[in-house]
Amino acid sequence: MDKPLAVCGLLLLIGFLATHYLVFSYYYIYIPAVWVVLAVVGAAYCKCGCCSRKGKFGKKCACCCSGAMTAAAVEGIILTAAIVMQLVAISPFYIVSVWMLVIGAALVADGLKNSSLKLQLGIFWLFSAVFFPFVGNYQGSSLIIGALVMGVPLMLAGIVQKE
Repeated sequence: MDKPLAVCGLLLLIGFLATHYLVFSYYYIYIPAVWVVLAVVGAAYCKCGCCSRKGKFGKKCACCCSGAMTAAAVEGIILTAAIVMQLVAISPFYIVSVWMLVIGAALVADGLKNSSLKLQLGIFWLFSAVFFPFVGNYQGSSLIIGALVMGVPLMLAGIVQKE
């Protein structure tokens, strides 16, 4: 079980569901705060929960959260804040496509090193990000679809994949 991948999926699921609630409650200003809190929770998990265990020969293991995924989280938060605060002229409903591009690129970069499952999932999300806005009239439920399309497969991949 690849716990960091499963935790990342859970955090994305929670993030998109919270964003959906905040968008339809007209509390746009709190959306970046939600993603920052989730990023801090993810970073704390990587630092305390994963990297504190002992590896072979009594040494601490290398950090389990890849640099690509960390950079993707930071970039996703910045882009989400820019979209929500209308610094970029894009509807907040396209946040899912932005996150698919960012996380998909990070998974491809991480999957090239060591995992075909991450590579396949990343390629799927990169193609999905391009076609997601053209699926039809999904505007009211795009964040729910994003939670299901991004959070659940990432959690399942984390459960299925070996460390």
